[in-house]
Amino acid sequence: MKRTLVTGAGGQMGTELVAALGGLLNVLEAAHAEGSAVFFASTTDYAVEALRGAVAYGAYTCPLRPDTQLDMMYMPDAIRAATELMQADPSRLTHRNACNITAMQFTPRMLAAEIRRHLPHFRMDYRIDRLRQSIADSCPVGSTTPWHGRSGAGGRSTTSAR
Repeated sequence: MKRTLVTGAGGQMGTELVAALGGLLNVLEAAHAEGSAVFFASTTDYAVEALRGAVAYGAYTCPLRPDTQLDMMYMPDAIRAATELMQADPSRLTHRNACNITAMQFTPRMLAAEIRRHLPHFRMDYRIDRLRQSIADSCPVGSTTPWHGRSGAGGRSTTSAR
């Protein structure tokens, strides 16, 4: 079976929501016709992977530089924002097919420090994946305040059309 990798804005639902579901359906239909499997890779997945690694092994090897700051969002907030965008009056949107929805930002170094508050022996190493780092480097700097260990789902959600 062939594999199709979907990455970038379409795969980074927590970072950048592209409201072009027709494009995703085209990818899925083409993959089905070709007998391919489709899987999503996201630059922000490192955060969840780090938490899993912390609990399971006490360590994680991060594919991004320690200072790479990315927008993050609690998934229920992302779903709510996507729903509100799809239901919005089109006349109020500059670009209906692309937007940036953000909630908070943090770096791998900041995440490691927060994990260490709860698991003091946690170790985060870095082995930079050039593809994932280049995707992260191409992401716009968000409009939210960096997260500094606040509890809860994070900051406010903002939507800005591009």
